[in-house]
Amino acid sequence: MTLIVMLHVGLIWAAVVWAYRVAARRDGRAPADDIGILWLGVFALYATLPPVSWLLQGSTYGPLSGRLYQLQPSSQDVRYLLSIALAYVVGFVSVYLILLRRVSAPVASAQAPIGASKVAGAIVIVLAAFAVGLVLRMMGVIRPAESYVDSYKVIYDLPVGLRQLLKMVSGFSGVATLVIVVGVLQRWPRYRWAFILYLLSIAVAVNPEGGRGAVVAALLGAVIGWHVLVRPIPSKRLLVGGAFGLLVFLLVGVWRGFGSLTSVGDLGLEGVGVGEFDALWANAVELWQAKQRGGLSVPFGVRFEELFAFVPRQLLWFDKQSLSGWYLDTLHPAYKDIGGGWVFGAISQAVVGGGVFEALIRGAVLGVVAGWIMKWIRTPTSAWWRFPLHLYLLVGVFAGVRDTTFVQWGDVVQTWLPVPIVIAACGSLLTVAQSRHHQLRSG
Repeated sequence: MTLIVMLHVGLIWAAVVWAYRVAARRDGRAPADDIGILWLGVFALYATLPPVSWLLQGSTYGPLSGRLYQLQPSSQDVRYLLSIALAYVVGFVSVYLILLRRVSAPVASAQAPIGASKVAGAIVIVLAAFAVGLVLRMMGVIRPAESYVDSYKVIYDLPVGLRQLLKMVSGFSGVATLVIVVGVLQRWPRYRWAFILYLLSIAVAVNPEGGRGAVVAALLGAVIGWHVLVRPIPSKRLLVGGAFGLLVFLLVGVWRGFGSLTSVGDLGLEGVGVGEFDALWANAVELWQAKQRGGLSVPFGVRFEELFAFVPRQLLWFDKQSLSGWYLDTLHPAYKDIGGGWVFGAISQAVVGGGVFEALIRGAVLGVVAGWIMKWIRTPTSAWWRFPLHLYLLVGVFAGVRDTTFVQWGDVVQTWLPVPIVIAACGSLLTVAQSRHHQLRSG
């Protein structure tokens, strides 16, 4: 059985390397901006690190692995979950590599420049979002979080309407930030100081006790933006930088995991192990074991919530709930009661659904979507918002592995679509105001 597990892991990474080399030959440089290659690499990490840890520990999980130590998956469990992971990869690669033949090599002129008024409009949105958060905190509407777990409860305790408003404000600010970053990089090296300040702001925002996703997304957006708009980064540097970033990500997770042992109790939900990677793998193990016992039933509306997540719950005739919320309600209600939030995982999504067959289909559909996106992004256009949207999708790839496969669909509809309109409107208003100011001064 150990050899079968190793074979699954080897096949997954062989597919990643193969796809990477095909894309690199097409591009003539590292395909860092290729959304399909990025998804494959991220998925492979989440799918293989926990079973590799299991192998290194002698086909078992030690006490520092948190729930995995308590669940102790059998060899058959590990093999089945890896079969699901391999099905995702096979479905994806078999379609994506065919579609890559229609994707053009990168050309710098393909990305339309973002005008100064659009950048100014994006800055207005970021400042407005910051002001909204600051005012709500000063008014005591949003209390300070006492811990990482409590940060979820802070938001969960707010009224539904206010939670939706904050999500919209945060989403608008995130998109506007990407527009600013792209605008700055397109004006390199004149505004290099602004890019340096942005990187410093990311460093200052690092909190070992808090979430890591926002920092990873910001850094990834900056790196890919530089790679496409300023100077391509060689593959070796990307791989070394990625390995270093992964190591830091794991160490921060271990640090936070040690802190959670006392706050959550009984090794908690997180444990230590390989941090979030173990957490998602434990979700899949726990759900698979529950399914084998016959005690698992997922409502239809929960199973496919990702497809209509963008619809406000007030407009629906049924109670909207994410798979992660259902998971906590079903298996860990006490953790949710203290305000804990959790991710779900693409592998877990196939476990509660059609298993290996569903993973194969989902992988193939993702391959089609990724192939279409790459063909679209490499076609020259005058749409200034296209490359920021591409960055938005790229940095959100993690969500499609950590949560559910099509979670980004709801984010694009709910968050992205209105933002370019608002940015353009703010930019136009600023231009008009500036023009009137000049007229008054000259008159």
